[in-house]
Amino acid sequence: MKSILSVLTFLVLLIIQTTWDGVLSLFGIMPNILLVYTLLMSFNSTPLKAGIIGAVCGLAFDVSGSGVIGLNAIIIMYTAVIASMSASKFYCENCLVSGGMVFVLTLVSQLLRVLFSSLIYSGFSFWLIAIRYVVPECFMNFVVVLIMFWWVKWLNNRYIRGL
Repeated sequence: MKSILSVLTFLVLLIIQTTWDGVLSLFGIMPNILLVYTLLMSFNSTPLKAGIIGAVCGLAFDVSGSGVIGLNAIIIMYTAVIASMSASKFYCENCLVSGGMVFVLTLVSQLLRVLFSSLIYSGFSFWLIAIRYVVPECFMNFVVVLIMFWWVKWLNNRYIRGL
């Protein structure tokens, strides 16, 4: 039952991420709720399972129209693997610790995304985008963790650990 709820949660978050950008955006910046969901699910899973979850979420985000297909899939997959490996070093049962880890991992993944996008498109300044959009998105993702943490913790309770 929880696996069905996990998939439904993913689909609902994908729909929200791709269609409600005007509602959820603040000053033109929208939190990446799929990345937050992936990282929260990855904190209690093995690196292999985290990589699969990250690749699926990233590919779904790419296919839904976010630019170069495969770029988000690779970045989110590796970010999820790093989250899974580093979660054993930290106490991720705490909402604030998970939020801090999501903040740092969002910063890393979005800076990589901006770096690769600047190499592909070469039409914008890396530092301007990093300061103007990436840092506020990290704070917004931290707030999303505070909202989404308990639901994902309940989903992870048996579903991810029991696999």
